[in-house]
Amino acid sequence: MDPIEAALADLESQNPPNYSATARKYNVGRSTLSRRHRGLTVSREAYIENISILTQEQENNLISYIKRLTAMSLPPTNKMVENFVHDLTGHWVHKNFVTDWWQKHSDVLGSSYLTPIDLNRTKADNNFLYSRYFSLVEKKIAEYDIQPHNIYNMDEKGFLIGVLNKLKRIFCKEDYDVGKLKGAGQDGNRDWITLLASICADGSYLPPALIYQGESGDVQNSWLQDYEPSSQEAFFTASPTGWTNDNLGFEWLTKVFDRHTKAKARHGRDWRLLIVDGHGSHVNMTFINWAVAHQIAVLVFPPHSTHTLQPLDVGVFRPLSGYYTQEVTQYLHWTQGLVAITKKDFFRFFWVAFNKAFTEKNISHAWERTGLHPFAPEVILNPRPKKRKNRVPTPPPKEEPMRPLSAKDTRKIRELLDATTSRTSREGKQLRSTVWELADAKNLLKQEVSGLKIALKAEKRKRTRKKGLFEELREVDEGNCLWLSPNKVQLARDLQAKREQEALQEKLQKEEDKRLKALAKEQEKLAVEQRKREREAAKIQREIQRDAEREAKRLAREEALYDREVKKQLKKYSRSTRSKGKKKSTAIAAITESLLDVHEADSPSEVDGPPSRPGRARKLPAHFKDYIIEID
Repeated sequence: MDPIEAALADLESQNPPNYSATARKYNVGRSTLSRRHRGLTVSREAYIENISILTQEQENNLISYIKRLTAMSLPPTNKMVENFVHDLTGHWVHKNFVTDWWQKHSDVLGSSYLTPIDLNRTKADNNFLYSRYFSLVEKKIAEYDIQPHNIYNMDEKGFLIGVLNKLKRIFCKEDYDVGKLKGAGQDGNRDWITLLASICADGSYLPPALIYQGESGDVQNSWLQDYEPSSQEAFFTASPTGWTNDNLGFEWLTKVFDRHTKAKARHGRDWRLLIVDGHGSHVNMTFINWAVAHQIAVLVFPPHSTHTLQPLDVGVFRPLSGYYTQEVTQYLHWTQGLVAITKKDFFRFFWVAFNKAFTEKNISHAWERTGLHPFAPEVILNPRPKKRKNRVPTPPPKEEPMRPLSAKDTRKIRELLDATTSRTSREGKQLRSTVWELADAKNLLKQEVSGLKIALKAEKRKRTRKKGLFEELREVDEGNCLWLSPNKVQLARDLQAKREQEALQEKLQKEEDKRLKALAKEQEKLAVEQRKREREAAKIQREIQRDAEREAKRLAREEALYDREVKKQLKKYSRSTRSKGKKKSTAIAAITESLLDVHEADSPSEVDGPPSRPGRARKLPAHFKDYIIEID
């Protein structure tokens, strides 16, 4: 412990304090000890902390937060750190604050330009999955007795003919300062050409295969004006896009790879290992069936891991791109940018860059850096830290930093507040209220964040697409990679046959459902028509019934009218016979004749018969007999 700190601790136990004796005991200045004990001065560390915008606790918290972001491959920028400081203190800092601050903590923090990388790749950098990958590769290589001279890696690389990579250049500062120099010039031809390259673990490589972009699919002779078949071995083809496809991938396997590797494999008697990425041009059943039939085992890297595990990506393609840029830049310098770069010029630049990059040293170094040959998984699982420039590290703190209490440690927080603050003073109450508000807010926010994480995981599971054939095989495998051995190929064939059968059954089921749906639709149509006919028939029946009812009502009215007329005539003739005193028979005959006349006028007979003979007595209808009046 520092002598002055020890003396201050000793003074705390003295009552009254003896400054002179304590100063002599610990060999410190009496006046300094007195001022420090009475609070008139503070230590240098405390003074620096007091004048700094960030306290020591805030700096430790900020460093921990940056470490957590770095572990997520999301390191913050200077502007983001400025925002963090503002969130912690409520004050904006000057423009050089962040640089001065991280240099102060240069033993744990650094600053550099970083190349962007897909988050899927950062998530794939998982030691657990990588260890399973190396375990599987080691076991399978031993099982199939694959020698290093039979282990190959194949991959594609694209070239934009006139587009360059960044290069360090020397320029006139005056032009740069005034803005005349915007950047390094390039031709800008964006015609696409794909390279299919393969390297062997023994340091050798296969001849390059180039895929030119051509709508017709034919390679033009003018594109190969710089190619010398006698001294340069290469393969050429074309596709509408300039990219590889299933057919070109299969052609490369049969005409390039097998032709140039069969001899080292004792003409196919030894197993060969071909390590590829998951591109569809070489992960399809045609490619795999042919490979296994010719003693070629196919290994597919774990997803999003080629930047770490693939030798071509790690040690060869980057220098190839750099050498190609140098050749094109030199050509632009010679021509002063007056001559355009076309497909005719590509092979000349490419061949020089290819020979410079595909050397035994680069190839061997690439296999070594990926831990495949010599087999050393620790190169990936436990990488050595990069060498840094010699810097004076920040001296460690004299005391272990105090661990803050968790927001859930309410009992300890309450005890600490009781020991350090007053329950009755306004400041003490305000401090207690602030501490409890912050603690409660932190606990609630932690719960809220946990719930949001669960919801996001559930939403991600909903959006998970259906897995493909080789993705299912990858899950069955012992590692996150995919080893396409004969057994695995047979499993792939069985799964493919099963899927085809399921697809056929699904297609037949859809057709049957479609037929049943059409039949049901037709039946529904017939039922609708039947109901329509029934409604029409019911409507006609109702019309007939209404007509009959109207006719019955009309007949009833006519019958009632006729009855009234009969009664009226009877009364009339009854009065007439009484007044004239005629005989009964004569009156009856007269009434009958009158009624018959009325009846014939109102209701004519449907069938006309012959007239009655003279002197025949006509009979009155039976329903008129009740109306006959006997006349005395």
